[in-house]
Amino acid sequence: MAAGAGGLFMTPEPIAIGPLTPAQLDDACEVERLCFATPWGREALEAELGRSSMCCYVSATLPSGRTVGYAGMWVVGDEAHIGTLGVHPDYRRSGIGERLLVNLLLRAARRGVGRVTLEVRASNVAAMSLYGKYRFRALGVRRGYYRDNGEDAVLMALEELDTERYQAFIADRADALDCAPGGEDS
Repeated sequence: MAAGAGGLFMTPEPIAIGPLTPAQLDDACEVERLCFATPWGREALEAELGRSSMCCYVSATLPSGRTVGYAGMWVVGDEAHIGTLGVHPDYRRSGIGERLLVNLLLRAARRGVGRVTLEVRASNVAAMSLYGKYRFRALGVRRGYYRDNGEDAVLMALEELDTERYQAFIADRADALDCAPGGEDS
């Protein structure tokens, strides 16, 4: 499915979730530009991909090779921080963001992560709802966090990623959404 001006509609193209590659950076930059008020540049994304031991980026890609969403996190020890998650506006409300999030959480679990944090704009109710579905809890507010307009950020955390109960939950969601990572781990 993909979302257009008229709402949800079916797309004949399946979406593949996998590691973000350098060949996808132009599309990822387009997603950045369309999704975020202060987008990262290509150089910043290239630098992130070069930090393979601590960074993990995944993409949502059409069979044509076009990347329509991506997400990234940093992993330090047993903690991860989701730094970005964006879906091209034409493909929103189709489950892509959820599939990207679940894939990242599975990759974090493989790395022994127990706690995952993120910041989200206080006005981004849809994103907070998605994160809440995956048991992220609001920890507090970072006042004036976003430089473009001074908007507050809500700091959210998932504290139970390393529990058997949560890992069973996330594995079930990955199966239902068909977004589990393969043998590779980036």
